[in-house]
Amino acid sequence: MGEAPKHWLGAHQSVTGDGKLAWCIEMGPLAIAPGQTVTKETLTGAGAMTNYGGGDVDLTNVAQVAWILDKYENVNTNDSRAAISMIIHFNLENNKNSATSKAEIYRVWGWLQANHPAAANLARKYVQEAKASGVHSYTSTTHTGEGKREGTINNIGIKNVSGKHIAGIPYTLTLKGPAVFTASGKNTLSGKTANKPITVNWRATGNGKVSFTYAYTVRDALTKLTGPAGKQRMIANRADPEVRKNPGGSWDVIFDFQPMATSKVTEPSVAATKGEISDTIKAFADPKYANPEWVKNTEVTYKGAVYYMGETLPSKAQAVPAGAKPVATTSLTFTAPGEKTATVKADKPGFYTWVWSVDKKSQKTPDLIHANWTDGYTVATETQAKRIIGKISSKNNVIKVHSGSDAKFFLNDWVKVEGFPGNHTTFAGYGDIKADHKTIDQHLYCVPSKTKLAEGVTRDMTPVKSWTIPAKNGDYRIADHFPEAPGEHIQDIDCRGTLVFVSEFAGDDRVEPLRTSELDPNESFVPDQPGIHTTATDAADGDKFLPLTGMVTIKDKVTYRELAAGKEYTLQATLMDKATGKPFQDCNDAATVTDYSGKIQKVVTDFANKIKIDGTYDYLVRDGKISSKALNSIVPGFGEGRELNNIIENAGYSVEDILGIGAVVNAKSHTGAGVSESRGVVSMTSPKKTVDEEKLAKAISSELVKYLKDHPQKTEGKDCKPVTATKKFTPTHRNGIVEIDIPVKAELLAGKTTVVFEDVLREGKEPIVHHDITDKDQTVYSPKAKTTATDGKDGDKIVNDGNVKINDVVEYTSLIPGETYTVTGKLMNKETGETVDCMKGKPVTFKADKSGNGKVSVSFFGNCKVKADTQWVVFEDIYTGKTPKGTHVVEHHEINDVDQTVTVVPTPVLAKTGSASTIALLFALALTGAGAVALYSRKRARQ
Repeated sequence: MGEAPKHWLGAHQSVTGDGKLAWCIEMGPLAIAPGQTVTKETLTGAGAMTNYGGGDVDLTNVAQVAWILDKYENVNTNDSRAAISMIIHFNLENNKNSATSKAEIYRVWGWLQANHPAAANLARKYVQEAKASGVHSYTSTTHTGEGKREGTINNIGIKNVSGKHIAGIPYTLTLKGPAVFTASGKNTLSGKTANKPITVNWRATGNGKVSFTYAYTVRDALTKLTGPAGKQRMIANRADPEVRKNPGGSWDVIFDFQPMATSKVTEPSVAATKGEISDTIKAFADPKYANPEWVKNTEVTYKGAVYYMGETLPSKAQAVPAGAKPVATTSLTFTAPGEKTATVKADKPGFYTWVWSVDKKSQKTPDLIHANWTDGYTVATETQAKRIIGKISSKNNVIKVHSGSDAKFFLNDWVKVEGFPGNHTTFAGYGDIKADHKTIDQHLYCVPSKTKLAEGVTRDMTPVKSWTIPAKNGDYRIADHFPEAPGEHIQDIDCRGTLVFVSEFAGDDRVEPLRTSELDPNESFVPDQPGIHTTATDAADGDKFLPLTGMVTIKDKVTYRELAAGKEYTLQATLMDKATGKPFQDCNDAATVTDYSGKIQKVVTDFANKIKIDGTYDYLVRDGKISSKALNSIVPGFGEGRELNNIIENAGYSVEDILGIGAVVNAKSHTGAGVSESRGVVSMTSPKKTVDEEKLAKAISSELVKYLKDHPQKTEGKDCKPVTATKKFTPTHRNGIVEIDIPVKAELLAGKTTVVFEDVLREGKEPIVHHDITDKDQTVYSPKAKTTATDGKDGDKIVNDGNVKINDVVEYTSLIPGETYTVTGKLMNKETGETVDCMKGKPVTFKADKSGNGKVSVSFFGNCKVKADTQWVVFEDIYTGKTPKGTHVVEHHEINDVDQTVTVVPTPVLAKTGSASTIALLFALALTGAGAVALYSRKRARQ
């Protein structure tokens, strides 16, 4: 090749006489000549490799080189021989640590790539194939089937340098002991490796210990040839492949097994209406036996027997008692471990137990069954109870007991329990069968009168009283089972509907749940209902009419019935306006002052954040000074005309520190009334200082305090509460009377009709109420009248002197509807106080409108004389009944009431202009009102 030194890239003839070509592994010296003495050495593994770093021609172990020689050394072409020679020098060069050798090999490799690229590429190809197919490692085998009849030998294979399995390498497996390979039926099995791990199956032929070996036939070694001194070292492929034999594992095999089972009843407690019982059996091989596995496809029949034991459960035993006979039998067949359920008929209530067994001789393949097997008698999981249906019947009774002059009523119930097991309440439980429930609950419910009495209606109700009795057969009196004997006080229950006794047994694993019916006529009772009736009067005189001024007290007498003696009640009275149906409100003036601290903080925070985020802030420029619209959100008007400059400076900053005010954008200017202003957004540069929000808040607060001194911010209002009164009382008898006083400002009720609503309250009970807006007994009155006096002839306010004719319309409110009343009236001289009886003892009688509000006319025609140039006020009084001897209920004596006033003028004659009396009268009319002056002028003009 090329420049000196020159080398031979190719194979040498055999130097050992075995026909295998020799290959140089040492550049420089001459090759060994045929017939010269040669020492042989076996090369294996990776230790002999030079690995000069040839990159894509590097190999990892001798087996890969052996694979190349085995496959390609007989390809007698220049390129192939040169490629193999180059690969061997790179990977097996004798002078392993020689830099000179390495440099020379790289020089030769460079020359080969440049001058014979086909040979270089062939070298790369051989290396890649060797890496994929040359032996790198043997997999470790495993096995399964310890103590079984069959199993596997796993992970048979050989891997290349990449960890992938190599296909096509011969292997042989050999079993020693009572087992054969399933595929061959022999103790040996041969084959070739695949590109994935291989698994083979074995089966036992008896009992004992089994072991195995595995061997691979591979080429994974070379022969190193060393000749006389000064001659090249060489290698040669071995004549025959190597057999690599490896030991496998060992294990025991078993040929038969012991079937057994566990079982569990499907239901520990079976419904009384169900005519059958079931048991689920789980079949398996005894895990403690030498072979704990079920022999595949071996059929085993389990026999089941069911025994009835009545109400009493016998003691647990391994064997069925002598003489015991099953009430039912059944069987289940298995070919592998698993679960199945057996069902048999069972009609009688009581205890049942299952017993399962395996008989070896009766099986199809008894040689595979080790021995007989049976489970115990009354095993907990195999015992169950069929429930019975019990019965409860009862009858209530009302007992009347007199205490003084008052009768108290008590309610009792008699209960009969039957149909339960005779030993019920004594069973403590067994396995999953729970213990007897020992009591029956007796509940007393109140079904409201608005609720229909129906089956199950009380299920979601809370009982007013509950007791318990023993859950066993017998007769029981409820009164014997609670401390309030002889029974439950009906008034204390306070039921507004129907009292119903319901007996309820929760049920247990021996007795079905049961609940008596709400529709049983023997178990329901309608007690007298609690109630109240009230009579409201004026506490001062006992009548139904209230004064119109000052404080007034309404007395309400409450008659109650069917309350619980000895229990505390609260009586609450509320005054209602009959016209509106709403409570009267007693109001006091109130005022609230706003706390502005939160608003200030929000403005400060918004201000600081606005500057930090986008460098803009709303503003108002007025006369060249900047103020903030945001300040108005604290108090309306606070920001107008208030300089932001001052607040910033008061906080210890300059405007330039905080805002760095630049150009004004989006401005809208306005000039008027001597004021120049513009609104918009200030465009700000980056702040020079960070805003201290606390300082800024204090500065705004200081300005706000000054502002609020001149602009107080108050919200006026009313503090209103309904007019009520309460009183606690404790009845000594179930029926009685209690009185309550309700003080109230008379002015609140003036002209109104008042109805007293009453509530009787007791903790935990429904209120007893009397809210009837139309009830006259609950009603009191505050009559009020408004009168309008006019000339009886033409209806104006000017009356001619002499025998006066006056008509007075009395508009009244809050009289008792339909009742008869009498109105009397008189005239009073407004100036002197002189009174004149113009009715001459003839008052007006009328019936009040059905609403209690209306009008009545009173006429004063010709019964008295009054002088001219005077003013007279009509005084009216209203009495109950047909004469003024009744109760005085309305007095309308208002000397300054314009509507009650008429003016008396001289009977018309030819008037003298400028008369002194006329001027004086006109002055008086001016004091009375402009309307009267106008009327007088018209009257003179007409006459």
